[in-house]
Amino acid sequence: IIVPNLPSLYLIVHHCTQFTILVSDRTSLYPIYHPCICSYIIVPNLPSLYLLIHHCTQFTILVSDRTSLYPIYHPCICSYIIVPNLPSLYLLVHHRTQLNILVSDRTSLYPIYHPCICSYIIVPNLPSLYLLIHHCSQLSIIVSDCTSLYPIYHPCICSYIIVPNLPSLYLLIHHCTQFTILVSA
Repeated sequence: IIVPNLPSLYLIVHHCTQFTILVSDRTSLYPIYHPCICSYIIVPNLPSLYLLIHHCTQFTILVSDRTSLYPIYHPCICSYIIVPNLPSLYLLVHHRTQLNILVSDRTSLYPIYHPCICSYIIVPNLPSLYLLIHHCSQLSIIVSDCTSLYPIYHPCICSYIIVPNLPSLYLLIHHCTQFTILVSA
């Protein structure tokens, strides 16, 4: 991912190790060699903040250092992110329905039963904001309610996110090259 106005910021997948790293230039990879971590993101200017995938459990965890894994053992949750300094905020994947939900505690799942939506994120304190995956078209869209899908019909774009209140900001996946680009128009 190249961030507009920050062209030196990339999301990099290291070819040999398949580590995924968010770095501030093309050459800095900052590898983590840890037997239980198979993927991670380092946040520039916050070098102690990582998005970790625990090798054994496949839990995905956003942590404030390399060793803190904070596992959640809950029968209906198979993946999650804990947000540092906001320990009650999780990104949950419900085991049975595979719904992705950002919740303010471990038990609130807020399911959406809509025939065209197969995945979503609800933002706490902003319950009308969702990340939706349209079942038929597989378009991923951040919308301000359940029904607004704002489709982009463009032959080279197969996925996108529209940011509410910033309608000119999209996350685009170019169909031919599979490049993912966050753009301002």
